[in-house]
Amino acid sequence: MTQGNTPDGYGEEPGLPKYGDQPGYGGQPGYPGAPEYGPQPGYPPPPPGYAPQPGYGPPPGYGPPQGGPPPSYLPWAIVSTILCCLPAGVVAIVFAAQVSGKWRSGNAEGAWRASKNAKLWTIISAVAGVAVAIVLLLVGLFGSTHSSGTVG
Repeated sequence: MTQGNTPDGYGEEPGLPKYGDQPGYGGQPGYPGAPEYGPQPGYPPPPPGYAPQPGYGPPPGYGPPQGGPPPSYLPWAIVSTILCCLPAGVVAIVFAAQVSGKWRSGNAEGAWRASKNAKLWTIISAVAGVAVAIVLLLVGLFGSTHSSGTVG
């Protein structure tokens, strides 16, 4: 008996060598008794400056974006939000905050689109703030000169 209560030869084919006694099998490469394998016959080493075959690799449009990232306009969006028009400025900040995240994730088109939207909403915020300031100035000027006095 070799292991526990299993008899010798249990589970082995009759007439074949015992398990572990097969000729020609060694351990892992680099250990004593293992055959050393060299380069495969018929395949020369790659030439200097070897490059992969064309047509392999990621499909076009994937991978890191080329060129520099688009401007985020975040500082201008914050200034226009504080000084000009709060609702449009918040929209500008949201788009400006999306630019760097989309660029880092490889979505160059989305980053450029968010950059253009941030610029647009920053301009809208600034123009709206100036327009409201002009209207308030005009109402203040003309409202004080044309006030009706009470008679009595």
